[in-house]
Amino acid sequence: MKRWISATSPMTAWMTAMVRFDLAQPGAWLDYSVVLERSLSYGRGLYATQILNSWGIPTVNSAAVAATCGDKLTTTAALQAAGVPQPNARVAFTPEGGPDCH
Repeated sequence: MKRWISATSPMTAWMTAMVRFDLAQPGAWLDYSVVLERSLSYGRGLYATQILNSWGIPTVNSAAVAATCGDKLTTTAALQAAGVPQPNARVAFTPEGGPDCH
């Protein structure tokens, strides 16, 4: 039986401080069937899920989902592509392309 880790585990605080990844040697991480990522740090959570997913370990959420949700423009584009109703969004890269530009 494979192990699983969750933010609800009583050892969460201890494990948060002890998480280490050796990119060349997944080691004991391969014993997990799935990992629930609940980091308060977007960057650390994203990097952890990228590493785990690259080793074939499923995560909730996946690195791809975390990357999409962590970027407002990418999230907006994904919602638009899925047909989810949302306010009209515009993107401007210069002041000249601002709200008065049509």
